[in-house]
Amino acid sequence: MEIKGSALLAIRDYVKTYHKNDYLKWLNALNDEAKTLYNNAIDSTKWFPVSVYAVEPMKVISNLFHNNDMKRTAWEGGRFSAENALKGIYKFFVKASTPHFIISRAGNIFERYYRPCRMSVTSSEDHRVVLDMTDISDSDEHIEYRIAGWIEKALEISGCKNVTVEITQSIAKGHLSTKFISEWN
Repeated sequence: MEIKGSALLAIRDYVKTYHKNDYLKWLNALNDEAKTLYNNAIDSTKWFPVSVYAVEPMKVISNLFHNNDMKRTAWEGGRFSAENALKGIYKFFVKASTPHFIISRAGNIFERYYRPCRMSVTSSEDHRVVLDMTDISDSDEHIEYRIAGWIEKALEISGCKNVTVEITQSIAKGHLSTKFISEWN
């Protein structure tokens, strides 16, 4: 599985924003390949192996700043990524759209950041949407939780209250798809 450079920029910016005094500590704890990439300009249009350049750096964040709480690390990173991606003119469109429209577009968004990846809405009700992620060769829970955090924050930006996102099945745990169930008031 590969991840777009722009998503890696969000990982770096998360550390710079929330752990700026320890940014070099994080950078120096990365594997040599990731350290080289994160220490230089990241091409936002290029594709990178997700395990080396996203999962491993998130594991270091988890280890250094979140007591090895991988779920929290990935979830917060996803929320940060959504907040950064959905600002300016995009924030206006998100706020003006329905939650169902936002989630239905999320599938297209994630397919632009992860490959191979296919996301589709499998159920849509008044205050509930189910997204199904398939066609992923080597998913990782870090990526799945990151996506869940992104969905949660995008729904909050759109005006939803009491948002919950639950992963009820996971490719990383051996299922054929990862299912994200989003509910809100």
